Amino acid sequence: MMNGFDQTQNLAEVAPSRSQWYHGRLDRKASEARLIRCTIQSYLIRESDRKPGSYVLSFLGLTGINHFRITAICGDYYFGGKQFSSLEELVGFYTVCSDLVKNERLVNPVPPPEPIRNKERRVVAILPYTKMHETDELSFRKGDIFIVHNEMSDRWLWCTNLRNQESGLVFADLVEQVDDDTDPNEVYGWFHSRITKEEAFEKLSRSGPGSFLVRPSDNSPGDYSIFFH
Repeated sequence: MMNGFDQTQNLAEVAPSRSQWYHGRLDRKASEARLIRCTIQSYLIRESDRKPGSYVLSFLGLTGINHFRITAICGDYYFGGKQFSSLEELVGFYTVCSDLVKNERLVNPVPPPEPIRNKERRVVAILPYTKMHETDELSFRKGDIFIVHNEMSDRWLWCTNLRNQESGLVFADLVEQVDDDTDPNEVYGWFHSRITKEEAFEKLSRSGPGSFLVRPSDNSPGDYSIFFH
């Protein structure tokens, strides 16, 4: 037990919902305006407007509003000399296990004025690449789509490949930005976003029994249709 907390319990599960304290990209002045009329030990977490991919914990304590930098590296978050696997885990720790500052904890989450849309940055590989041995690099195919978590030094990106869910380093010059309307399923050979229903039938008839493909639904936008021979 730690301060009455069962350590076998997931810290992320005891934290308030992310929607209650995460404000997306927000500058220092705006965060202070949202905190200034709140009760003591109120807090929010925001993405830095000056350094996208980095985060800040803004906290209203007895001495006023303080801003604490959260370092995000390779999918983990570093704060107060500790490593956390998620922002939720960090919030849970300073809610139930430890003071943020002397005799003060994260008590009152401040929700954003409007729901925050989780807009992930995505890039697509313009060339194939084979990783160097004994490195954190990713091997990938041309056309693979990645979610970018952090921008590292020397133009390296820490990413997750949507095709196989592997995470690692990708060199920025080998990828380009993906349009918001690009379907993440484009990385799969069985997905066909631009063929008609008739073309789908024709393609399957040529491929023979056991073949299949998936395409966007004509009748229900946002859903998909699977075609099977």
